[in-house]
Amino acid sequence: MTWTLAPTLGVLRTQVNKAMPKRDKRSDGTIGDARHQAEHSDHNPNSNNIVCAWDCTATPTNPVWQKLADDMVDDDRTNYGIFNKRIRKHGEAHWRAYSGADPHTNHIHLSIRQSSAAWNSTKPWVLKRFAPAPVVKPVVKPVVKPPVIPASTQPAYNRVVWGFSTAYARLNPSTASRVVKTLAKGDKVLAVPGGTVLWAKTTVGYILRTRLRAI
Repeated sequence: MTWTLAPTLGVLRTQVNKAMPKRDKRSDGTIGDARHQAEHSDHNPNSNNIVCAWDCTATPTNPVWQKLADDMVDDDRTNYGIFNKRIRKHGEAHWRAYSGADPHTNHIHLSIRQSSAAWNSTKPWVLKRFAPAPVVKPVVKPVVKPPVIPASTQPAYNRVVWGFSTAYARLNPSTASRVVKTLAKGDKVLAVPGGTVLWAKTTVGYILRTRLRAI
């Protein structure tokens, strides 16, 4: 007998194998055995020699299989699914008890609708249990740069006048201008523009025009 697995079930099987390449396949099934052939079953080829059922090896001890069974039955190509002594038809909200001879505790049975539109569809199945995890982008904190002080608001040039034992930092080159800071012999100051450190080495002073602050 020449038969073909419904193309849409082939798509489903490929998706499951890709998501779980090392899964157990011992209870996978397509065309029915002698027992199935003696009864009505979607595992038997229909009048178009299409097999409209697939068994996917599964175990109730792993909750991922029940979630996958839910995804399979939710698809509008599905007629019904059986797993772990329960059955659910497409469109039903809940699984209900199944009392068939095979409790289906080692595989998920999925039957699709007996229509060419259903069995020939090759669109991917929506298997939310195998969807990639959402990408969480790290929060990048912006680099806060120190404010740039406009030249107009920077300190005016000061005049450092070294005397016999003290020095005066004046607001501008005029010796009559306001004294910004009085420096003792040995005090250090930092010249802001060039970063030059000045200190009194002798009692003989000298004059430097620069922006400065005490350190």
